[in-house]
Amino acid sequence: MLMVRPVMLVTDESCKHWYQELQSNALPSVKWHVFSGSPSSGFEKTSNVLTTETLRKHAIGTKQLDCSWAPEGAVIICFTSGTTGRPKGVIISHSAMIVQSLAKVAVVGYSEDDVYLHTAPLCHIGGLSSAITMLMVGGCHVLIPKFEASLAIEAIKQHCVTSLITVPAMMADLISLTRLKETWKGRQYVKKLLNGGGSLSAELMKDATELFPKAKLLSAYGMTEACSSLTFMTLHDPTLQTPAQTLQAVDKTKFSSVHQPHGVCVGKPPPHVELKISADEPSTIGRILTRGPHLMLRYWDQNPMKAIESTNDFWLDTGDIGSIDDCGNVWLVGRQSARIKSGGENIYPEEVSVIYICLHNLLYNQAIATESNIGTIMGRVICWIL
Repeated sequence: MLMVRPVMLVTDESCKHWYQELQSNALPSVKWHVFSGSPSSGFEKTSNVLTTETLRKHAIGTKQLDCSWAPEGAVIICFTSGTTGRPKGVIISHSAMIVQSLAKVAVVGYSEDDVYLHTAPLCHIGGLSSAITMLMVGGCHVLIPKFEASLAIEAIKQHCVTSLITVPAMMADLISLTRLKETWKGRQYVKKLLNGGGSLSAELMKDATELFPKAKLLSAYGMTEACSSLTFMTLHDPTLQTPAQTLQAVDKTKFSSVHQPHGVCVGKPPPHVELKISADEPSTIGRILTRGPHLMLRYWDQNPMKAIESTNDFWLDTGDIGSIDDCGNVWLVGRQSARIKSGGENIYPEEVSVIYICLHNLLYNQAIATESNIGTIMGRVICWIL
């Protein structure tokens, strides 16, 4: 397990089940344990636990604070497992947070008029980056204990939420629950929807625009090491279309360039992000590399001097395979680690998945097959490809 040797731990009532482990000196580096719960809970009465109430009573008043900055301008260590399954501590700088926030302001359009619902955990770079963006623009924050579709739709209605971020599973839950609420008024408030963590299917895109008819729907592709988003793509913008054109345009996404046999389009990078393709052989498809002020400082257990020496000219290998078309759009083909060799050719699981989607839409919409036998037909085709 990766250890960062923390010296302060802040908990509340929800962390009560951890306390026995803390008492057993499981984290010897922790010098201060601050409990932010209610004084009546009894949990904080142990002598070595500070409470927010105790800190208020012993406030230092006018005494000047002795502050120090974290080394290298670091602001946070964000943990990610990526595709390795082993957690890695990603050290992110203030500068990276700021430039990512500016990108979201420019592309998504966050402003001081927004009421932002925190649907993603703040330990995740996607939720954290959007939260910092909303702090920068002076928007209003609405917090719920964790994402549950019922809590989210109630918060949207109660607080007139104008913006939130989702992943496909969250979007599906929201759509499923609100289908039973035909008179739900919250659909009129949301103006900005940013989706990450995977692309939305054509069906989800259509349902999302029906659920939130006034919302600009965007998708983002990124990673923790890049402090969130590397590319953005607008899937739907109601301000550019009349209501009659909206559903027609979304319906056409089944045959749009979002899903094609040569990959999945994830849009274009914002101004501060540099992307390029590094192919191992003459080809338009290769490893996706990125460079710019959005990159992490280093991993927690990496040599600081080594990281400092490779600043402006350092290209980070995202681990993804893809291409960039003539319009600057990035197309994802798959993960480098998931590559399959077949007949001397490189095949990626994502390519097979996209082919499956395209074949399904083609066969079903052309009435060549029914839902009962369409799986059998495509299974045979994909086995032949592999």
